[in-house]
Amino acid sequence: MARRSSKQPGATSPPAAPPERPAPARSRAWLHVAALVFISLGVYANCLSNSFVSDDDFQVLANKTITDTKFIPQLFTSNVWSFAQSDQTNYYRPLFMLLYMGEYFLFGFDPFGWHCVNLAAHIAALLAAYFLARALGGERLAFVAGVLFALHPIHVEAVVWVAVLTDLVCGLALFAGALAFHRAREGVAPRRNLLLAALAFAAGLLTKETALVFPALLVAYEFLYRRASPLEVLRGWKRYTAFAAVLLAYLPARLHALGGKFAPSSGAHFQLTPWEMGLSVPALLAQYVGALFWPVNLNYYHPFAPVRSVSWQTVVGALLAVALVAVMFRLRARAPLLAFSAAWFALTLAPVLSISNVGENVFTERYLYIPSLGFCVALAWGWLAAYERASQRQARVALAAALTALCIVSAAIIVRRNPDWKDDITLFTRTAQQSPNSATIQMNLGYIWSLHGRDDLAMDYYQRSLALDPNRALTHNNFGNSLTNRGRYDEAIVHLKRATELKPDYHNAWLNLGLVYAAKQEWPAAILHYRRGIEIRENFPEAWTALGLACWNSGQPQEAIAAYRQALSFNPDYLEALINLASGLSETGAGDEAIAHLQHALQISPQGPHASVIHFNLGVNYERKQQFRAALGEYERSYAANPNFTLARQRADAIRPRVESVAPPLTPSLPPPVPKSR
Repeated sequence: MARRSSKQPGATSPPAAPPERPAPARSRAWLHVAALVFISLGVYANCLSNSFVSDDDFQVLANKTITDTKFIPQLFTSNVWSFAQSDQTNYYRPLFMLLYMGEYFLFGFDPFGWHCVNLAAHIAALLAAYFLARALGGERLAFVAGVLFALHPIHVEAVVWVAVLTDLVCGLALFAGALAFHRAREGVAPRRNLLLAALAFAAGLLTKETALVFPALLVAYEFLYRRASPLEVLRGWKRYTAFAAVLLAYLPARLHALGGKFAPSSGAHFQLTPWEMGLSVPALLAQYVGALFWPVNLNYYHPFAPVRSVSWQTVVGALLAVALVAVMFRLRARAPLLAFSAAWFALTLAPVLSISNVGENVFTERYLYIPSLGFCVALAWGWLAAYERASQRQARVALAAALTALCIVSAAIIVRRNPDWKDDITLFTRTAQQSPNSATIQMNLGYIWSLHGRDDLAMDYYQRSLALDPNRALTHNNFGNSLTNRGRYDEAIVHLKRATELKPDYHNAWLNLGLVYAAKQEWPAAILHYRRGIEIRENFPEAWTALGLACWNSGQPQEAIAAYRQALSFNPDYLEALINLASGLSETGAGDEAIAHLQHALQISPQGPHASVIHFNLGVNYERKQQFRAALGEYERSYAANPNFTLARQRADAIRPRVESVAPPLTPSLPPPVPKSR
């Protein structure tokens, strides 16, 4: 067993730290809770009117797996981006997707509700952090640390960005899990609290990979906070069995979901030599520590360049690493809470220092959400120690004033930063101003303008991006799409071909190249490029649908129908394939099957942008079957959905007199198939 004393393990003896206080009254704890909630609501209230931004458009708005409970098994057996048929990710986060599903059923796609959930998750994590710090260091330290955590500007990204719910929930799981483990070690319902800690560990693992460090945190807690010897830690192995069981269940599930590899996309953005890694990691550590001490100029995208020679950042980072280790071991006896706080920071930050395993945005503010708890506890510890040692009233007043000023400035930074996340245009315009030399941000801003129909502005930003990095396939692809939208087909072909040269397996670029030739009605060339994209990726319903349309226009109706069927074999709910297949079947005499596919399309999207076309096509098929009343109803629904659809109104007017008669019908024709969108 670890050595026990009459003092709390996290306490220190004067003058190194403030003296121990009596156990706080329950009412005082709830006053602290109320104050922390009030502070959080006050500084983040103006983010609730923000919209979805950046990855939200992809992970939320385009994510069909969160819209139906039938996809729950898929969430637990595939990677986090499986809904987009993507296998290039290190992320296995089924609980995260399950939370998204819950939000969808509660709020639909109303961003207000989603931002409320983020804020609620942040407050829950904050309170878990408060109670953990209170259990380890007393009520005064916990409240100061809680206020610092609530008001640290580095947390803005995590709180206001819907996509970063992962960090908030994982933080909640780790804070609560550590608290439950501490209570178990203090003899408070040990079995129940160990089980709760293990469940928190499981929840964290299924939300974000950072939770993998939780067992190491527990060992650090035993060794540093409880001051147990390594042998004593080993003798307590039984208390870790539940955590080992969680890992044994998690690892096979992760490997299965990620195709047999623990981190399949490692090295996708940065492949560093051991020398470059040794120089870059300390520099990155220095940057993270600097952001905690000086959280100004907050930025969505901090450009990162690998360090290839010794620099002052590398030296500073190396010294910081040495200092962290020294704090852990040198202060273990005198100030165990401070030693454990340093370990918390180092261990929870360690995963994001693995440069080859994170994304292109290596330094990211949200990655500090969980590690910052160690920083806030250490800062509160230092402030309280200085306050207790101050013998003069004026010194204490000055310290209180300094802390108050820090809180006011921090709150102002948060309130001012929140609106930068209002929408995509606001966020990326602001980021482009902060990181003007980032080819990625220039490209992203161009893409956002393209989505808003401003291809003229988009092309300007694409040109800026290519001036910074001319060898980025994605930029050439997006530039080609905007040129296509503007009718500049020959220029578009140049950029799309360049995209395929830079990345021969870029299936979307091959599709888009085919779409340019289709726009020029050069059907053989379009078919050739569609097939090239399909060769790279067979499970490509968009390319199969585009191929079907090209075959139809080339006078190959059976090939077109076969291509549409192939698209639906990969995505049975793909609207464009359903509508176009129904059109082809109707024109080749299979009206009943056409009607079945159109009815399926209506079940999927009864009020979507294609609803008027679906109703019109149903009307045509019913009219051909001489079911005039049904046809009239569909035509009326068609122009009700789209009052500008004059052809539907004309057909309705033409058959209305025939509804009560048996006169032979006029033979209507279908509108053109739905074109493939990029």
